[in-house]
Amino acid sequence: MKTQTPCAGSIPQGSPLQCAPANRSLKCPPYLPPTSPRRLFCTGSFLRPSGRNGCSILLYGGSGRTGTIVMEQALTAGHSVRALVRDPFAISQTHANLTLIKGTPENGDDVVKAMQGCNAVISTLNNARASDSPFAKPMNRDNLLQDITDLTTATMHDQGQRRIVTLGAAGGGESYDTAPFLMQKLIAWSNLGHAYRDHAMVKSALAASGLDWTVGRAMMLGKKGRNGAGD
Repeated sequence: MKTQTPCAGSIPQGSPLQCAPANRSLKCPPYLPPTSPRRLFCTGSFLRPSGRNGCSILLYGGSGRTGTIVMEQALTAGHSVRALVRDPFAISQTHANLTLIKGTPENGDDVVKAMQGCNAVISTLNNARASDSPFAKPMNRDNLLQDITDLTTATMHDQGQRRIVTLGAAGGGESYDTAPFLMQKLIAWSNLGHAYRDHAMVKSALAASGLDWTVGRAMMLGKKGRNGAGD
């Protein structure tokens, strides 16, 4: 496991974007204040700035609930963001350092184009259901996120990129035994397990990729805004 690399450039130590060890999965508590350096992907944590002007980030899921917060806080911290989105009009955020690229992370040409000039990738994607109910019908194939991860990591190798941070879920993969009893049953018996199995495959793919990676395993992602539980 790699040791912690001090932040540099425009991000002071102790900020929400301070660096952290790579090549590991981290469990995000259900609530942490916005200034906590442990808010993982929700604040764009675990990026190693490439210089005084910060990182150039390729962002997946920028129009989603978590992705919107990642985008906002990354831009506020002085990073440049290239967001690969199916519908650029779904993003209301405007910023001089924000580039919206129409496309999908399932398409290799789109990923190659979007990754140009970047030195980090953040994915806040999930394998979605028809609603937030754990019993709602899955909307995608079982290995959607794994396929996107395989395509992304291959492109990163082609372009000489190293750093990737992805959104996971506490209770996925080897963290299943540490999940609360009720969560274990939902993962095992409901359609929640559909996404959790995909997240587990993502972690395995990253572990075998040879890249600098972090999976942020959140306990809960809510709808209460930046200061609410689990966002």
